[in-house]
Amino acid sequence: MPPVPNKKDWAERANYYIKLCESLNEFRKLNEFSPAELCAFIYEFAPNVLNELEDKEIPSPSKVWFVGGSKNDSNFLDNATDDSIEHWQGNVDSRKGDIVVMYCVSPRSYIHSIWRVIGDGFADPFFYYFSVVYLSKPIKLDVLITQKELENNKIWSDNPLIRKNLQGINGYPIQYIEYLELLSMLKSKGQNIDGLPLIKPTNRLDTDNLKDERDVEIRLIEPFLELIKYKPKDWIRQMPVKMGRGERNYPDYCFGANPVRGEETAKMILESKFEIKTNKDLQDAYFQTKSYAMRLQVNKFIIAAKEGIWIYQPKNSNYKFDDYFHCNWIDIENPDILHKLRHLIGKQ
Repeated sequence: MPPVPNKKDWAERANYYIKLCESLNEFRKLNEFSPAELCAFIYEFAPNVLNELEDKEIPSPSKVWFVGGSKNDSNFLDNATDDSIEHWQGNVDSRKGDIVVMYCVSPRSYIHSIWRVIGDGFADPFFYYFSVVYLSKPIKLDVLITQKELENNKIWSDNPLIRKNLQGINGYPIQYIEYLELLSMLKSKGQNIDGLPLIKPTNRLDTDNLKDERDVEIRLIEPFLELIKYKPKDWIRQMPVKMGRGERNYPDYCFGANPVRGEETAKMILESKFEIKTNKDLQDAYFQTKSYAMRLQVNKFIIAAKEGIWIYQPKNSNYKFDDYFHCNWIDIENPDILHKLRHLIGKQ
């Protein structure tokens, strides 16, 4: 699929639709379908097959989001059941299993219910609001938390969305500490919160008694890769790469790799070190890993040591030594940081 044009780029969106129709028509001719059979395939057969293949189990959440319902949505929200499914304006970074806080805007101006995302967020070029999530499993609240209460709460009062009067609420990320505070507010008003979803804490990565670089890989890096949804089959460890005449180098982890000799490429690489105590240590690791990255034409690269991880992404095809995202292994226990890492370098 080509990139989806911007919402207000009307001419490009019209061309996008025309190209999509042309592609479907080619598919129709290739399979000797009549126009009616193509419609039957797209709107009946294919969705049923996909529905059977889809994993029905909702995974554990990794992030919390706000969405808003207008007065036109009131009837649906009030009568929604556990099986109700509805597409909603949301955030393309939403993932299946995530938690959604449904806020009813004026004239209600209160939090109505807690929902779950049942399909990854995506950009829909034919939906007026562009970004879409599918929601289900609503839990309607017995007590109300109003906008005024959020404004007067010591944690929520610092939220930028609250300060700008909830403008742009659909798909707005909620920090996990804010969600926990919301649960506390609900409980104090008599709401039973036992059935409300929570983000499971990250298993603490083993940072003690590391002896060498391989210890860092086994006890820190590989458990972390599992947290962001990779499996051992998703990487090649120490893939041989020809860097010059007769010279062989071995990046520690290559993802999305093509190992064909002389034509090696990868989507992302990770280089492991035992310690990075000083700026000089980081600089040495940076130049080594950057050389691999340029040779393998990667989209981004990672340096990892017992002090944490450094993520580098090019801007205008250039890397800069001091332009990175860094966190330590304790930071990863924060659900919001782990979600950001999944977004930056996760398998998806």
